Amino acid sequence: MYTLVGFILLILLSIVVIIMGRYRRKTIEGSLYNVYINLLELYGYYFWMVSFPKYINDPEILDKVKKLTNIIADDVRKIRRLSIAQSIAEFLSKQEHNPSVNYNTCRNILQEMGVTLQKKYPNIAGRLRETIPPKTAGEDADCLADILNPASLIDWKPSHKRH
Repeated sequence: MYTLVGFILLILLSIVVIIMGRYRRKTIEGSLYNVYINLLELYGYYFWMVSFPKYINDPEILDKVKKLTNIIADDVRKIRRLSIAQSIAEFLSKQEHNPSVNYNTCRNILQEMGVTLQKKYPNIAGRLRETIPPKTAGEDADCLADILNPASLIDWKPSHKRH
């Protein structure tokens, strides 16, 4: 009788462990997706600042960059056990006042992350390919970040105000 109860408890415990593992993976995948999409948007803002220096001190862009940084930092805490999280957290905490440095660092992180997502999280990679507008017909690009058009990743476009 005790062996039957023990066996049933073992099966129930195994089911709970499997369900929790799937839930954890889904949570990690969702956070990774959010981090990647928000980093792409941040990358787009740095693109505008690097391409058009008059936007470096634009309060609207600086406000959006600050908000995105906070959103990304919250999601990075959820994936802190992953190796990529350390470099993202370091980038977010030590952003330079030079947008060119931030642009290049953000691009490097996106490329590293793109490789990781393609290898370990194919579901996210497929979802990103459907979400992100490609720069060219870049389906055969080596990395997700290689197919991006930074200017198309953000909902902000420069206003036609004269400075």
